[in-house]
Amino acid sequence: MWPDILDKARFMSSGTSMSQFRDMLIQEKGMYVTLRIGPYIEAEWNHGGFPYWLREVLDITFRTDNELFNYHMKKFAKMIIGKMKEEKLFPPQAGPIIMAQYNNIQLAFKEKGASYIQWACNIGLGLNASVPWIMCKQKDAPGPVINTRNGRHCGETFTGSNSPDRPSLWTAQYRVFGDPPSQRSAEDLAFSVTLFFAKNGTLTNYYMYNGGTNFGRTSSTFSTACNYDEAPLDEYNLLREPKYGHPRDLHDTLKLSKKALFWGEPKVDVLGNKLETKYVNVVRVRYYEKPRSDACVAFLMISHSKIPTTITWRGQSYFLPR
Repeated sequence: MWPDILDKARFMSSGTSMSQFRDMLIQEKGMYVTLRIGPYIEAEWNHGGFPYWLREVLDITFRTDNELFNYHMKKFAKMIIGKMKEEKLFPPQAGPIIMAQYNNIQLAFKEKGASYIQWACNIGLGLNASVPWIMCKQKDAPGPVINTRNGRHCGETFTGSNSPDRPSLWTAQYRVFGDPPSQRSAEDLAFSVTLFFAKNGTLTNYYMYNGGTNFGRTSSTFSTACNYDEAPLDEYNLLREPKYGHPRDLHDTLKLSKKALFWGEPKVDVLGNKLETKYVNVVRVRYYEKPRSDACVAFLMISHSKIPTTITWRGQSYFLPR
């Protein structure tokens, strides 16, 4: 199953937990891995992904600056990183793991939470994995740890990482439990990803890329839970169109523009009326242009998506539909 899934996933990221076997296959396919080792609550899994025996430890409190919790998490993290090193999966060993994530969306416990974040970052950095470390939605991530963004429209909401010398990373596009049911169109998904890269984004993950029904022991008690039924690949590894093909075409286009995106200087032109109102569009052209070359990619953006307009940029007319 996995070789076929990875063949279909090459234009995206996989967004699943990777065993040694899958890590090896990913490298064969010319892809890379972001290693998520916790500790965080993964709500799609029984008990949040933690072993049941952990809750029986006297006086333990999960995901805060608790001595007992920290002890077990440090032991677990050292074990995972050690196994990855044994299998030569990090960059100095010519492996496919290029980033690692320790902890995830820690917004609770206030004072204890802040000291726990500091502890978690120090533990991750001390494991000497030789890769950048990231934390999702953690604006106060200390030291060299990169704050990333989760959400559905991060091209509109993400203001950048926690330092100007760090890349903008969009690590997940999940739907929160309790949100009203909604089906996201392929066009909306592609537009959001395009906007993110137009605003100097560096990486986005598709969460979930391979989704559908959780079978057997990975589902909730006495039920079969359906999660991420809108994923580009369903649970049987079948393509779900147009959710698969439309983002694929987008990424093909981004690859054609890689020279300008990698080495171009980002600039913005504001066309026409500069005052945005309910009835007036403001058109912005965000573009990347490599000096002294013909490498250029431009993103045409309108403030009101329901108002069509025609613009002229560099002598060429463009119609921007609703």
